[in-house]
Amino acid sequence: ELGCTGTTSFSVRNSELSAQLQATPPDCLDGTEWEIEVVNIQNGFPPFQFRLDDGAFQESPRFTDLDAGTYEVSVQDQTGCAYSESIELEGRPRLSVTVEAPPEILLGDTLLLSQSTNRSVVSYAWSPEEGFSCTDCSAPIFRPLNSDTYFLEVTDEEGCTAIDSFFIEVTKNRAYYAPNVFSPNGDGVNDYFMPMFGNDVARVDNFRIFSRWGNLLFERREGLPNATELRWNGRSNGEVLPMGVYIWTANIVFIDGESLQASGDVMLLR
Repeated sequence: ELGCTGTTSFSVRNSELSAQLQATPPDCLDGTEWEIEVVNIQNGFPPFQFRLDDGAFQESPRFTDLDAGTYEVSVQDQTGCAYSESIELEGRPRLSVTVEAPPEILLGDTLLLSQSTNRSVVSYAWSPEEGFSCTDCSAPIFRPLNSDTYFLEVTDEEGCTAIDSFFIEVTKNRAYYAPNVFSPNGDGVNDYFMPMFGNDVARVDNFRIFSRWGNLLFERREGLPNATELRWNGRSNGEVLPMGVYIWTANIVFIDGESLQASGDVMLLR
């Protein structure tokens, strides 16, 4: 009625809220530990809130430790306006390795180990180191000394790693064989007496021959198993010994460090 007037000005945003999604892959591209971040938000009224799938809204625009898969990311401003976008994180199976090994082996025996991986690798590490012909190769020759759990770690060109473990039971028979008769008559057949040892023997200490009355007739120290220096030709100090029964002893040292005092008797025939 008084005829008074006034003016003001304001702007109206008629553009919809929008944003961009930025995905960061994990170091090994193994399908885990992806990261999604909401960036470049356009329009809307801050502060903004962010949600992953049907989870709760959060203030941080970053989502971490994600597996490969499809996710829906939502952005909401203070007025309730929202923007949603789906994103697919493509992954691949984790690097894996499997070792082929028998569950049991005899002490002294060897085996060729084999392994398989689900993609190409650039390095190998076998452990513990003892018993392997090489610890950084793909297929070592293995001679275990004790029952134990062993490991193989492989690494691919991106630095991803995988480990497999395998247990091998080492059977220790401590076996040896000694004939009970020989005939050192020079005919080329059975002319020498010597115990025979398996692959598990490292050396033979103090191989000795005695008479039935305990007289030392022959001795060799620290001989290699099955080596010619351990052979007895039925003589003592060059003297031909008569037919009869003689006593032998041997301290056998095995490749795992254990030792055994063995003894027996042998018939010398002429």
